[in-house]
Amino acid sequence: DSNGKKLLLKSALSQNVCTYKEMFYQTALIPGCPHHTIPYYSYPVAISCKCGKCNTDYSDCVHEKVRTNYCTKPQKLCNM
Repeated sequence: DSNGKKLLLKSALSQNVCTYKEMFYQTALIPGCPHHTIPYYSYPVAISCKCGKCNTDYSDCVHEKVRTNYCTKPQKLCNM
């Protein structure tokens, strides 16, 4: 929250975070798509990580509990 950032010292906002360092893209075929669409979805897969302080100058460092919905249909992985 940008208002909170202005009131607190930068050290109070520092958190340790981990994120990907190296990654590649995996592509999945999405079943049941209409023929006139491209039925592929690509997403990043982390193969290594790095950890350090979250930089509030360019990152949102707030941890929020997120409710996630998952797909129930199996995906076919493609080598592209």
